[in-house]
Amino acid sequence: MALVLPRFIVINYFNDNYKKDDKRYYMGYINEKGKEYKGYLAFTETLAVSAFAKFEVETVDRNGLVHIRSCQNNKYWVRTKENNNRGDLAWIAATAEKAEHNQYKEYCTLFKFIILDAAMNMYQIVHIQSGRYLSLACQASNFPRFVVAKDKSCLFGDDIFKINDWDSLVILPKYLAFKGDNGQYLCLRQIERHPYLQFSTDDIGDSTATFENLTTEDGTIRIKSTSNNKFWRRSPNWIWADSNENSNNNKDTFFRPIKVDYQTIGLLNLGNNYFCKRLTTEGKTSCLNAAVPSVTKEAKLKVEEPVLTRKIYDVKYDMENSRVYGETVLVMAKNSATNNTQQSLKFRREALLHKY
Repeated sequence: MALVLPRFIVINYFNDNYKKDDKRYYMGYINEKGKEYKGYLAFTETLAVSAFAKFEVETVDRNGLVHIRSCQNNKYWVRTKENNNRGDLAWIAATAEKAEHNQYKEYCTLFKFIILDAAMNMYQIVHIQSGRYLSLACQASNFPRFVVAKDKSCLFGDDIFKINDWDSLVILPKYLAFKGDNGQYLCLRQIERHPYLQFSTDDIGDSTATFENLTTEDGTIRIKSTSNNKFWRRSPNWIWADSNENSNNNKDTFFRPIKVDYQTIGLLNLGNNYFCKRLTTEGKTSCLNAAVPSVTKEAKLKVEEPVLTRKIYDVKYDMENSRVYGETVLVMAKNSATNNTQQSLKFRREALLHKY
């Protein structure tokens, strides 16, 4: 069965030896103007939802051959000229204007993904024209997170990549409101002298119904109530807005959003790995509680922005990285001639311009 990749992907390396400062980097490209290595692929992005980390897969055939295009600069992955003293590797860059199918050309843009572990989304990537495996440059080099193509697979981890489906990522606005399955918005309410979160207002303009999202590099989030400036915290399974903690040590204050559809999510609390749901028990009515292992009806949260009006201005178009759609070949003129003699003949075509 042919390998089917998501249309849009985000790539990070599998080998944790390449982590720096406890950060996980995602593949992007060098974007500094005037730089010699502009467009070269490198693991430079610290956020999975970065526009520079988004790539589009264009499937060519059933054999798994694909073209990969950066969604930020609209350029295809391609092997660059050899610019090192070693003949066994080459740099890979997102610099090709058009896809090239011919496997005999050096600027062929075909690649193939080889699956190693479907459960872990682990792959190797082969540059078809050269037959080389994509890998991270050696840590001892001046470009330790650049992407190169090596002659052979080593399976040591520096040529193993994790492929993430872009459409599975949750990109939340900075300020947001949550609507529960009962049609009410989540808001801050003092119950038994504790700051509970309750689905009890139908007014998105309620000052206690606005929350601030702080997304971390790995996609987990912390949520702050703007009305009391406190972070959400699980205690013991109820969610209270009572934390001042700014460290990454307390998992009870971290949540992982899981996409249900384009506007609905589930919130997984990392403290007990349960989803938050609307719960009525222990004298509490429709309050948020980390209580279920899956996204049930009561755990589905509709995300809305508490914004009445929005102005968009100072728009700048990136013409340098623009993309042309619907190109067609236009034939201006065509003719033919037959030489029935034994002599070589020369033909000259002239265009006559008429003025009207």
